[in-house]
Amino acid sequence: MLELQTIECSKKTVDELHRTGSLNIEDYVLDPDSNYFLFKGEDGSSGIACANGDSLTRVNVKGVQFSSMKPRDITQSCFFHALKNFELVVGLGAAGTGKTSLSLAYALHQLFRKDMNIVLCKPTIFVGQKSNAIGAIPGDHREKLAGYIDSYLVSIRKILGDSAEHHLYQMEEEGKLQFQPLELIRGMHFENTVLIVDEAQNCSPHELMSIISRVGENSTCIVLGDPSQIDSGSRWKETGLFALVCSDSFFDSEFAIGVKLTGQYRGPMATLAANVLKELQELEDRSIDSDTLDYG
Repeated sequence: MLELQTIECSKKTVDELHRTGSLNIEDYVLDPDSNYFLFKGEDGSSGIACANGDSLTRVNVKGVQFSSMKPRDITQSCFFHALKNFELVVGLGAAGTGKTSLSLAYALHQLFRKDMNIVLCKPTIFVGQKSNAIGAIPGDHREKLAGYIDSYLVSIRKILGDSAEHHLYQMEEEGKLQFQPLELIRGMHFENTVLIVDEAQNCSPHELMSIISRVGENSTCIVLGDPSQIDSGSRWKETGLFALVCSDSFFDSEFAIGVKLTGQYRGPMATLAANVLKELQELEDRSIDSDTLDYG
């Protein structure tokens, strides 16, 4: 789902993509669950295209960077393109593929260049638990969120470097950077904002649609998740993230797009964990399909 699809083609096709910037989508057999496509010519030439209405549009991210971060592989290049060109972006991928860091780099770029606000949100659920946990933690709003926002802060500090603490203090003081618990999202409205929803695989359909519906004009909503790491007790096909990316409304939308990041940059243990979880997910999917066949 949302994987980059490779299309074997002629050198002429790759040349046409680079020369004209587009291809006729009806000329190719494409995975309906994909948005980005790698065209590989028999001579080794290649080009990336994005499905856009009746055409495939060339993806060009040469020289593109956000807050000094550049794409490190093809799927990250697609993610950069999505962030730059769409208002609702879904990024799937295992831990260590760069989903959160790249999204924060884009958000900080928009804050410093266009004075946009940043709102960071994630379901407040403990690993392995089924209920929201913010009420069980002592302290005020900010103190309760401390354990949940550390994953954001690690990436922000890495991006901003030595000036991180100064910028963090200033951004929070001015209200340009907010950490928003999912439970308190109702009734809010975000304009001129980059809203990042991390760990979205733990959102129910109602919760995730409630968050997305808060996003207004001149804003980008970035929804991130890993289908293999669900802590809410739900199966993948019961989650809000699945409901979103599998809906016709999402794929038919001109302002929404999704991509699965695959490059692993956290190390061999993260890769091993991702592979084990992938195997478990495949076993569960086969079990569900078997139950469907047996019981109709």
